[in-house]
Amino acid sequence: MAPSGGKETGDYLAAPGGSISPGVAKIQSSTDSIINRDSPVETIFTIHSYLRWLVVLLIVLALVRLLMTTIRKGPFTSADRGLLSAAIGALDLQLLLGLILIIGWGAERFRIEHAVTMLIGIIIAHMTARYKKLDGADRARKSFILLLIATVFIVVGVMRLPGNGWTRSMHRDAIPAAQQAP
Repeated sequence: MAPSGGKETGDYLAAPGGSISPGVAKIQSSTDSIINRDSPVETIFTIHSYLRWLVVLLIVLALVRLLMTTIRKGPFTSADRGLLSAAIGALDLQLLLGLILIIGWGAERFRIEHAVTMLIGIIIAHMTARYKKLDGADRARKSFILLLIATVFIVVGVMRLPGNGWTRSMHRDAIPAAQQAP
């Protein structure tokens, strides 16, 4: 039974006037294939979208911590190592979720550009492991520089997405239909 006096019309819930209710309708692509908003890929997209802010927070905290260690010329502590590892681990999780999204939604040009740019940034972030045998400020300085370069690639990679990536909604239905893939 449809709420609010609407009637069920197959895969859609029609509002009382016969129009499709945008809050509960499924997205219809240009090829007329229907994607359910409650599908596992949509859930992964939502997680991927929210996780980006955790990644930003961890990277900013790691950059600040590494810069402080560099300026103080102090030892590279377990807190420095832990924060750097958490930031890189969050990037790895984002990569995994992003690859699942590309497999689930297809490899359009903007997705490939985003994925390649992000992958370059993640590889650069992983290069911080090369300096694990260095002491204190040298390790912090070199890790800071690499993480900063990785951050530039990540920012550019996110900007490759429709709607600038940073300012878009965290739900796929906010992306204009012309920019969505089936």
